[in-house]
Amino acid sequence: MDRLRTISQLYTDRPRPKAGSVQFSANSFEDDTISQAPSSSSTTTSTSFETTPRMHPSASKASQLIVDVPVAQLRKIKNTEGVGSIARESEHFSNTTTLHGPKRIYNGKRWSIAFWIIVMVSSMILLFAQVTSLINMFFSRPTVSQVSFLLSEGGMVFPRVTVCSFNPIKRTYVESLNSTKDLSDDLLDYLMMFNSDAMTLYGRADGQQLHSGDNLFKQYVQNHTNFTADSFFMDAGFGCNDTFKMCSFGGRRFDCCKYATPVFSDLGKCFTLNVQDSDKPWMKTQSEPGIAAGLQIILDSHIEEQFDSEADGVTPVFSSAFENGFRYYIHSSAELPFLASEGIAVSPDSVVYSALSSSRYILLSSGSWGNCTDSWPANYKYDFPYTAAMCSTVCKAQYFNTTCGCSPSIYNHENLFRDCTPYETYRCMDTKMKVVSNGVVNIEMPSCEECRVECKSQVYHAFNSYGKGLSRGALMWLHKQGQWDILHMKSNFQVVNVFFRDMSYTEYIQMQGMTITELLSDIGGNMGMFMGMSVFTIIEVSLFLSKIGWLAFSRKRRDYMYSKKKNEELHEKELEDVVTGFKLFRTRKIWQ
Repeated sequence: MDRLRTISQLYTDRPRPKAGSVQFSANSFEDDTISQAPSSSSTTTSTSFETTPRMHPSASKASQLIVDVPVAQLRKIKNTEGVGSIARESEHFSNTTTLHGPKRIYNGKRWSIAFWIIVMVSSMILLFAQVTSLINMFFSRPTVSQVSFLLSEGGMVFPRVTVCSFNPIKRTYVESLNSTKDLSDDLLDYLMMFNSDAMTLYGRADGQQLHSGDNLFKQYVQNHTNFTADSFFMDAGFGCNDTFKMCSFGGRRFDCCKYATPVFSDLGKCFTLNVQDSDKPWMKTQSEPGIAAGLQIILDSHIEEQFDSEADGVTPVFSSAFENGFRYYIHSSAELPFLASEGIAVSPDSVVYSALSSSRYILLSSGSWGNCTDSWPANYKYDFPYTAAMCSTVCKAQYFNTTCGCSPSIYNHENLFRDCTPYETYRCMDTKMKVVSNGVVNIEMPSCEECRVECKSQVYHAFNSYGKGLSRGALMWLHKQGQWDILHMKSNFQVVNVFFRDMSYTEYIQMQGMTITELLSDIGGNMGMFMGMSVFTIIEVSLFLSKIGWLAFSRKRRDYMYSKKKNEELHEKELEDVVTGFKLFRTRKIWQ
């Protein structure tokens, strides 16, 4: 630094000929060691390179170095200072950016430039196409399902079993009720339609017969003011002890009716057997797979209580069931059996085996890209647990109440509306819901779109097999247990076996198909593959574009960049002159 500082003093030894020029003095270099004396002392013994006779001609020619900056050149640069600044920023960006392509384009030659421009533009197009596709996929809110097969080490929690008889009323009860002789067969047939589904009723019933039965029903209600269809089915149905003859779980007998609750369904009076109400741990879960570890129920159909005897001349009653025996449903605790589960039928003198497999569904709510819900819609005010099947039933009840002024009994679960008679239901559907299009009759029922599927549900699938005829040994054993008549058992008894076939269940979990982290990761991967870009590259491009925009709109910025460029050029020129002068000094010393 001292040597450079001493050399820089050479510029002050002699006056400059004109502005913008630099002139060196030959005698400024007196020795191998650069003199530290002031410039005034050096001028007393020295002359310029032009007048020194001892110097070589070539050395004399190179001894005087003058750097001139023409005024016309300055004016020309000033007029194009913006372009120069942009070029300067572009050069700096091309040589320093991590983005692939700009450096090859900026420093390329002819065809090389064209080739790399094509490559870079093609890569940008592919990158934008991929990023657009990823963003569109993200905003489409895709979902995927994760399926897991889980083992239940503590055993499988046993579901509820609801049992319904295909014969909804007892003959002896109807006969005692008809002591006044005003409960005719036509009225009894009409009563059997009260708990029918609306669409089934409209498709099977005859309008004139319904009208006649409705008149009989109204007349009977006038004579018996306390009579209602719901109470009739609950009172006329079979009791628990009449239906359940024997129950056992895991080979251990228990009292069926202690854990059975009467419920009303489309088949009239039913009973739901819930072993979870037991205080005995062995009754709540099935600890091992197989028939022996499950539930066994022996049922009595009581064929003698049906209105179908040919000997007594009583007209048979049709209650929409085409067979004798029972239908049972296997369901979770929060569901209505006849709405949420497929029914399994069993006839007298037969055995059915229902091997269960369980599936659990966990879905995404509407706020998490799914379509499920755990709450009732805004205009539904109910306290019981939400299920899609129950919501659909309530939706139909409200629709009928709005359209007809009443609701069919099968939909009026909470008895919030007046029950429609079968004729009222038929008449309303025929006059207010029927639509004829091209000769085809359609009934406009509510779509109930607001009833979305519940977010969490447990479903039981039954694999059924049947055996026909109770064995002689089984009949004898049952006779010893309950003193039941063998002929009666052979004509009326049926055995239901419900069990888990294995100690595992399937879990279906709905998940978001793409998270924001996965979106950014995919975009980053495509940026790296096509353009070699990263977050730092985005910052570099942003800074470059901001600087270019600043130059385009700011005169002050352009002036600053121009002056900065000229100062750097001048500084480089001065350093070059110093180095050149030092080399000349060394050469002179060698020649001496």
